[in-house]
Amino acid sequence: MRAGFDGLYLKPVRGCENIDRQATKDKFKHLYDSKNYRDARLTIETLLNSCSTTLGQYELGAIRNDLAITQYHLGDFSGCLNTLEPYAKDAAMTTNDAVKDYPPADAEAYSGILDAARTNINLCHKKLRK
Repeated sequence: MRAGFDGLYLKPVRGCENIDRQATKDKFKHLYDSKNYRDARLTIETLLNSCSTTLGQYELGAIRNDLAITQYHLGDFSGCLNTLEPYAKDAAMTTNDAVKDYPPADAEAYSGILDAARTNINLCHKKLRK
């Protein structure tokens, strides 16, 4: 019941409205599934760079994970780790420890983001060590 109307309201820039973001994510998925990682990266990176100020934290996390795994496939392991740097501290913890102060619904949403980030961070770290 933590609902309220207080806060700062930002109007999304052109291309960042719900329908546009979904179209961009659909395009990214098609490119990624087709193994066209270069164009997939450009697509999702543009969305991240253009819309990050108006994205919710969980959508932002999903986009960062999409970008990171694409960077991984392109051999940009440092870029992958930089993309996921905001999650590195929490990823080093157990999921339960990382979400212990979150309300239940938020903990569940963040757990998915964190689990993907942890997996992607580990993949990129392994490749950098080789």
